[in-house]
Amino acid sequence: MVMQEKHAIRDCSRLGLKKPDAVRPIKFTLSSADTVQRILRKSHVLRSKEGYRKVYICPDRTKEERAVFRLSKEKKKEKEKEQHQHSSDTEDDLLLLSRMKTIQNM
Repeated sequence: MVMQEKHAIRDCSRLGLKKPDAVRPIKFTLSSADTVQRILRKSHVLRSKEGYRKVYICPDRTKEERAVFRLSKEKKKEKEKEQHQHSSDTEDDLLLLSRMKTIQNM
């Protein structure tokens, strides 16, 4: 992926202030919207590569788009937490029921 798209990078810079033990994002400016779409489509491949699991590529967003994206991520996390809590409650109930049956059979 990198070798094929290398020619498309027009600019590259770090964002934010330099701080010890802090990772700063990198902003790339690409030559065309088509190139951006191709790279974004391939970005999921990074998650499967050793050493790149924490690297992610996201599109440039306006403040409003970032706010909407952040809210949707928070809602997704809450939903996953609720589902996990529900499954934990169900597992606890099943464990309690199996212990009660064991006690009754004694």
